[in-house]
Amino acid sequence: MAWEWQVRRCFDDVRETIEDKGWKYVFVEHDNDGAMPLLAESNNLCIAFFERGPGTGECWFEVRDKVRRRVMFVRDAQNIPTPERAAKLLEHHGVSSYEMSAPHKRPLYSLPVMPVLVEVE
Repeated sequence: MAWEWQVRRCFDDVRETIEDKGWKYVFVEHDNDGAMPLLAESNNLCIAFFERGPGTGECWFEVRDKVRRRVMFVRDAQNIPTPERAAKLLEHHGVSSYEMSAPHKRPLYSLPVMPVLVEVE
């Protein structure tokens, strides 16, 4: 299947990045209803593979609050926030998953995207 090839191709460093940011890596492949693979969890939050960007080849991920049913999207694994930061961003900027009808049929630029933050050490 095409999704398997997409997922495997962009997961070279994803596991290490996710774990370094404090998520628990739990790769679960998609099921028969077409849901994309779950990659990580932390408390009531999860990260799933969304798609590989056409043209750029960048991987997009969905970050979801399972309790509050809020969702945002992240471009590239390096931009995945820590679970604590993700919770705050979802609370203030996330969109209700009930409002997100058919995100795969929408252009990437129309999705609620998590802001890219530059971390200063």
